[in-house]
Amino acid sequence: IMGIALIADSILVERARAHDELAFAGLVERYKARLLGYLTRLTGCPSRAEDLTQEAFLRFYERLDRYEEQGKLGAYLLRLATRIFLSEERRRKRRALLSLLIQVETDTSESSIIEHAYQRQVREALARVPAHYRAPLVLFVVEGLTYQEIAEVLGVRPGTVKSRIARARAALRLYLASPEEEQLHERLVAR
Repeated sequence: IMGIALIADSILVERARAHDELAFAGLVERYKARLLGYLTRLTGCPSRAEDLTQEAFLRFYERLDRYEEQGKLGAYLLRLATRIFLSEERRRKRRALLSLLIQVETDTSESSIIEHAYQRQVREALARVPAHYRAPLVLFVVEGLTYQEIAEVLGVRPGTVKSRIARARAALRLYLASPEEEQLHERLVAR
């Protein structure tokens, strides 16, 4: 696989289309860490991110014949991974809602100890940000993509990306604020 690192994506894609397993393995090796890191930040769960990463590569393999090489395989894979993540998020929310509707009156009050570590607070706050705002923020801040690249990944316009990132940052500021500040904000919004 060492020599594969020097081969262009377009050549590896062509070889993978011809059922060259080593070529496809080279593409996976080239992009796996990037997708896994991105999805780990989105989900907050490494094992879930691993599953989504595998699903993204599986879907890419299944659709190799339809992939049009434009020198942007990384952006294509990030877009595919984002769509898989968003679909899974919708399914998870539906299942959670369904379980709440079906759940019998077995209300178990959850008392969780608040951990004061800043990183945990940021992860929790980020998890509260709606997925359609969270994805562009992670792509911008962590993955270092430009607005244009993020727009291509998400299939939206650059202006939409910019506004979603701004809204994600505002939500993060709110969620990282003290409970008193958050309550004050909610009261002002309610007026």
